[in-house]
Amino acid sequence: MIATLPTTRSRLPYSQRLRNIRPGALLAYWPMDALSSPIANVQGIAARDGTIAGTTPRDGVFGGFAPHFDGGATCLFNGYSSSLGTAIDVTLGSMACWARVPASAWTDATARVMMNILADSTNNYIEVYTDGTNNELAADFTGGGTNHSALATGLTTTDWFHCCMTWSKSPARNTIYIDGVQKAQNTGAFGTWSGAIVRISAGADTASVTPWLGDIQHFAIWNAELTAGEVRELARRQ
Repeated sequence: MIATLPTTRSRLPYSQRLRNIRPGALLAYWPMDALSSPIANVQGIAARDGTIAGTTPRDGVFGGFAPHFDGGATCLFNGYSSSLGTAIDVTLGSMACWARVPASAWTDATARVMMNILADSTNNYIEVYTDGTNNELAADFTGGGTNHSALATGLTTTDWFHCCMTWSKSPARNTIYIDGVQKAQNTGAFGTWSGAIVRISAGADTASVTPWLGDIQHFAIWNAELTAGEVRELARRQ
């Protein structure tokens, strides 16, 4: 019997596999494998390093450590920089991360932010969060006060899972994928975004507001609507 050798693609570490997805459109990628600031943006632009506060170590999705957000007021990953804020195209993009939550976080009827990009928290934001309905994640695009939400329902896992949100103004659609599978898509027409981006974060909207309960790692943002195949590759564990 002849053994089948793993392909070069399979042997690549996850950080490299992620950076191979639309490298020209990858704006920032924070592995979030450290618990003290700065959190390096390994996409290559040091001005886009992030900061982290209030988290404790847990086992990472691919080994090592990941930050644990305890649902409290002090936990926040802040990826905002003026360099990144001005680079993001709110008419076309994607953001993704790995996450893990305890069973209680799916059923406590509490809104908790996984990742977001916003100019203001009412009328202009892009966000993935538990929306207060049990076992549900919402992927919202809100521009000019017009909200479009794509809802991934029936979620119960307490293992690491991959989440990706993509958006496009033309054709209009925002889509949420869980573990590489499209769960929902909203095709309503987008409103017109107004205002400069002032927040790019994971684990909360701002410190003390809608804090995440669980772990987050490998947060990345692209100026491209990733394809279903690209999202499946991001969600591949090996």
